[in-house]
Amino acid sequence: MRTTLLDTVTTLPNGQIAWSTYWRLCWEPYPGAQAYEMQTATDEGISPKLRRLPAACYRLQVAAGRNAKSQGFLNRKQLLDLQAGQLSFRIRAVLGPNQFSAWSAPTRLEPATAAAAAPN
Repeated sequence: MRTTLLDTVTTLPNGQIAWSTYWRLCWEPYPGAQAYEMQTATDEGISPKLRRLPAACYRLQVAAGRNAKSQGFLNRKQLLDLQAGQLSFRIRAVLGPNQFSAWSAPTRLEPATAAAAAPN
């Protein structure tokens, strides 16, 4: 599995920006997969709720802000640090009615080098 961070920026009036950071998890497509199921885990345990995904990637907003452009991504690192290590996800392929692959090993949401969109 591959994880990346992606920053997006919108320029607002009066020297302000709105920005968001997304964590993206992608994996190799499973042969014969019709869809994928994702399960979230925290330190308290694994959620019984399954999220159905149509493709081999998932994107989650992990930080956002609105501030003066001169401040850049204000408090981004602190927001990411709060998320880091608290969530993990595991994936399995849906192969047909009541047919699934084995679960993947859990992948933690962790800060990484972002593909930052520079505020302009």
